[in-house]
Amino acid sequence: MLALARIYIDCGELAPAARYLAEALGTSRKLGHRSIVQCLDVMIGLAVKLAAWEKATLFRGACQQLREITGMLATPWEAEQSRRYWSECPPALGDEVFAARESARSAMSTESVIAMGFEWLGSIAESEPVPSVDPIVKASDASGTRGFAA
Repeated sequence: MLALARIYIDCGELAPAARYLAEALGTSRKLGHRSIVQCLDVMIGLAVKLAAWEKATLFRGACQQLREITGMLATPWEAEQSRRYWSECPPALGDEVFAARESARSAMSTESVIAMGFEWLGSIAESEPVPSVDPIVKASDASGTRGFAA
């Protein structure tokens, strides 16, 4: 799911990315810190694409805090991706706001960040309707070829 979310983010399709991220975050809650850290890493990228700088700062702070608690290191690719996205945040927020957000990062619990993340992802996912797929054959079709084009 995270791989699909990353692909959608890179393609600029942010609503489907948010749906996949919400699903991955729900699963991550059950699997533990490593999965949550990976979700937060991808959520940073989504926040940057949406210019949601304060969310990016919050998710990065929570991600860093979980890495410190667990001793889990970022892979070289994750570290580079994080640096690339992160380089956009301070100039966009301004140094004073950025510093305040950075210092407040440990004030929220992981569970609070996850709950806020779900709410935020839901608002993004709802901003674009899910495409409906019309069946090829209607249920009332008497031809008996349900699901197949004639």
